[in-house]
Amino acid sequence: MGTCSGGATRCLIRPLAAVSARRAGSILHTVEGLEPGTVPGTQWDVWPSHSQALSSAHYLDEGVEADPCLEEMRTSPNSAASVEKHARRLENQWLCERAQARDPRTPPLCREVRAIRLSFVGEMGWELHIPRTSCVPVYRAVMAAGAKHGLINAGYRAIDSLSIEKGYRHWHADLRSDDSPLEAGLAFTCKLRSAVPFLGREALEKQRATGLRRRLVCFTVGEKVPMFGLEAIWRDGQVVGHVRRADFGFTIDKTIAYGYIRDPSGEPVSLDFVKSGDYALERMGVTYAAQAHLRSPFDPDNKRVKGIY
Repeated sequence: MGTCSGGATRCLIRPLAAVSARRAGSILHTVEGLEPGTVPGTQWDVWPSHSQALSSAHYLDEGVEADPCLEEMRTSPNSAASVEKHARRLENQWLCERAQARDPRTPPLCREVRAIRLSFVGEMGWELHIPRTSCVPVYRAVMAAGAKHGLINAGYRAIDSLSIEKGYRHWHADLRSDDSPLEAGLAFTCKLRSAVPFLGREALEKQRATGLRRRLVCFTVGEKVPMFGLEAIWRDGQVVGHVRRADFGFTIDKTIAYGYIRDPSGEPVSLDFVKSGDYALERMGVTYAAQAHLRSPFDPDNKRVKGIY
């Protein structure tokens, strides 16, 4: 049996607007095998990182004491595999066809594969949630189906490079518990344009009204110099922050860095302030000219995520 759903990313926000965690999840449109007496309604499957499972569970229960929403917390019996870029070609050829196993005469590779429309690297991708006992045959089948399309394995260093090129935030680096969604450029993960109440809304609205005292900015360096984080950010001859995360972007052929900047005068950091300065990043006592970007310089129109190449 196979299910297909869209993934969603949300910020879990504390009352003072700080981000508690960034979580991905999907709505379970069809759920089988629930115990009798289950409360009807929209059900979400939330998968936090291993290091933040307990904090996420505490946040969910703490925030909705009047209407508890955490039904179960357990180690998932599934493993996950991510298929990027070639997903459009593969999905019609194999993924949905074999995962759903519509022909009962065809032995399924496994009983259930949940295919979630989710990308970590800025390409059109799917994340497959597969029972652990079926990981090997499903992996082999995906690799076989994608061989003629050039499908290959990718390591985490490649994923880090691709994700920073796209501008995706990494928890603990670009985004920490002392950052707010507005400062991190993640306002779209909050429902500020709706009337929906949520924890931390008043603090976010106040921060938006008074202005941001710091803002996460993308920088590119034309010289091929390795940077890894903690490099000083200079603007018009003054240090205004430090790099949180950096890597090399092989598609744009430049070093990419992300860091929060402040106005030395103590005023809010406006978009005009970001665009008007001359920037440099300092590595081991040497400064390198840098260009500031308000949006990711790679695929700013999000065409590749939609499979438009």
